[in-house]
Amino acid sequence: MIDGFKKFISRGNMIDMAVGVVMGGAVTAVVNAIVNHLINPLIAMIFGKPNMDGLLAFTFNGATVSVGAILGALLNFLIIAVAVYFFILVPINKFRDMSDALLAKAKLKESEAEDADEGKEPEPTAEQQTIALLTEIRDQLAKAFAKGAQEAGHTVTTFDAGRSKIGPCRACDTCFSKGVACSFDDDFNKLAPLLEQADAIALVSPLYWYDISGQLKLAIDKLKAFSGRNLPIRESVLLMCGAVADPAKFDGAVGVYRRICQGSLQWQGRGVVLATGCSQKGAIAGHPALEEAYQLGHNL
Repeated sequence: MIDGFKKFISRGNMIDMAVGVVMGGAVTAVVNAIVNHLINPLIAMIFGKPNMDGLLAFTFNGATVSVGAILGALLNFLIIAVAVYFFILVPINKFRDMSDALLAKAKLKESEAEDADEGKEPEPTAEQQTIALLTEIRDQLAKAFAKGAQEAGHTVTTFDAGRSKIGPCRACDTCFSKGVACSFDDDFNKLAPLLEQADAIALVSPLYWYDISGQLKLAIDKLKAFSGRNLPIRESVLLMCGAVADPAKFDGAVGVYRRICQGSLQWQGRGVVLATGCSQKGAIAGHPALEEAYQLGHNL
C-alpha cells in the first residue's frame, strides 16, 4: 500500500499539478494586487465607485441585471490572461529558447570537435611507445645477425612472427592431417615450409614480462607439429632486447629458450645476445649487442 502511494505521489502528472497549483496561487496574488491597487482606483476615478458591480445595473420586479458586474468579470479575465501571458509564458518561453540555443551551440561545438578528432591519429600510450621501440630494436638485431650470416655465405630468410597471425597450439594431434602442418590454418603454415628447409634458426624477441614475446611463443608452441619428424635444423641462437639494464632480468626467457630448443628439440645453442638498457629511441645505436649479433651470424 505504501509503495503504491509512493508511485502515485511521484508520478509526473501529480508533480505538474502541484506546480500548477503553486503557480496559480502566485498569479492570483499578482492579479489581485493589480485589480485592487490599479484597476479599481482607475474605475473609482472614472465612475466614482471602486468597482463596476453597480455600474449599468437595472432592477425590474425585484430582479437586478448588472452589466457592470459582467464587464468587471470580463476585465478580470483579461487581466489574468495578460498577467499569465506577459509575466509567466513570455519569460518562460524566452528562457526556454535561450536554453535550446545554448544547448544546440554546445552540441555543434562537440560535433565539430569530434569531427576534428576523427581526422587525428590517437596518441600512443607509454606502453605502446615502448613496444614500438623494442620492436624496432628487435628488427635491427635481426638485420645485424642476417648481415653477418649472409656475408659468411648463408642464405637468410626472415619470418616476422610478431606481425603474423598465429593461433595457439590446441594439442589436437591432427598435425599434417590436412596436408599442412597445423589443421587450424593460420600463418604458422607459412612458417612450417621454411623450417623444413633451414639448418639453423635465430629467435629474436623483445623482453616482455620477463619472457619472450607471446607472438613468438605461439610459433614455438606449434613446433609440436614436428614431433616425430626430423627437421634439418641443428643450431639455434637467441637475440633479445629490453628496456631493463640488468641481464639477470632475461634469465626466465633464456631458460625457456634453452629448455625448449636445446632440451626438447635437441638444437645446439650457438649463443645468446642481450641488448639491455634500450629504453629510449636511438639507444641501440652503437650498442655492443649489434656487433655481437653480427659476429654470431658470421660465425655460423
